[in-house]
Amino acid sequence: EANDEFRANVDQEMKLNRNLGGFLDFFASYVLPMPILTVQLFSKERDIHIFVNCGFSDQLESKVFVYSATTHEEMMGRPSLIGYASIAFPLNAFGENATASRSSSLQLEPDSRSLVLLNSIETSYCSDGKLHCSCKVCASNRFKKSGIKIVKLNSGFVSLVSVLETTHSVSCFLVCGPNFLLVAEEGGKLNMWIMNSEWSQQKEISSLPASNGLFPCITELKRVPNSPDLVVGHNGVGNFCLWDVNRRILVSTFSSSRALSVSECLPASSFAWRRKPDCDMNTLLSEIMGATGKQHRSSFSSEVDDKDIAVWLLISTAECGPDLDCCYRPGEREVTLALLINDTVITGSVIDRGIAAVTSGGRGIMCRNDGVVYAWELSTGTKSKNLRSLEPGSVSCV
Repeated sequence: EANDEFRANVDQEMKLNRNLGGFLDFFASYVLPMPILTVQLFSKERDIHIFVNCGFSDQLESKVFVYSATTHEEMMGRPSLIGYASIAFPLNAFGENATASRSSSLQLEPDSRSLVLLNSIETSYCSDGKLHCSCKVCASNRFKKSGIKIVKLNSGFVSLVSVLETTHSVSCFLVCGPNFLLVAEEGGKLNMWIMNSEWSQQKEISSLPASNGLFPCITELKRVPNSPDLVVGHNGVGNFCLWDVNRRILVSTFSSSRALSVSECLPASSFAWRRKPDCDMNTLLSEIMGATGKQHRSSFSSEVDDKDIAVWLLISTAECGPDLDCCYRPGEREVTLALLINDTVITGSVIDRGIAAVTSGGRGIMCRNDGVVYAWELSTGTKSKNLRSLEPGSVSCV
């Protein structure tokens, strides 16, 4: 039953700050009924949609909520609940919950009208709102574990919009506005669906070129902020690929010369780079930083060869066992700046331990384990300022 406990409450004592470091405004504070596993935020003109997955990382079941808000003065920060529902993640081959903390298993479509999620994630399709319900409506909407489904959130349950079938189980997917959906299957196949404007029906399906370097599967796909046609994927153990979804080509592959366990990657920006066979290190670094600072375009000129595109990104590493299954506890994450260039993954020293995010303007936001939240310029590494101080260990995602 929907009640005030399941609705966001605005903390009226927290005021909007219009000049916080020149690029961040403090907007509002919301209270939810359970710990937050993942958050996705989408803004379009003056409207904001917030998707939240709440629950406990050691449990299979969680609740998803979608809120809308506006930046109009008279309604600043006040949320409106669009819908919510309970979901249950599947167990992996080891009997563990492997997907509950990954944003690549459920995402909103670009206009935030529907939720895209794995077929293997269970939810309720009737107004009773119960998981594993045996009623006729819920039973008729259970599908084979492979594939993707698109649903509309209601008050406590969902309505089925569309089902997209795959040959093998899905390892991850990425919603790309306005109408692209990339779906990676176990074994490395990468599908691309072109959806209609309502995201209710597929118009076209094709496959993007894959790379054997991403064996056994792609574990994550992310867009590059300043080049929306570019998508980065990796296999969790140091091998990366770069695709151009508009041209449907594999641009480059990159590999690390040392063992590298990656639980998450956050692309920051891309830039054009002219390869040079012989160059001393100081000159090389100077030219890379110069090229980084000049690249603010959303696309590259025709003179730039695909192999000469480089990408800055943050990578988050986690404590891993011998089977390479990573633990997603925030306190164990180390955030490192990395560069994909010349078919190689170059990593620097650990920036900090905690949770990180990248803004569309190419700035990094870090929440350390001690609760300090600060911003820095990714292109120069210069720390901008401390933004807030929170309770240590209290932030699970940014």
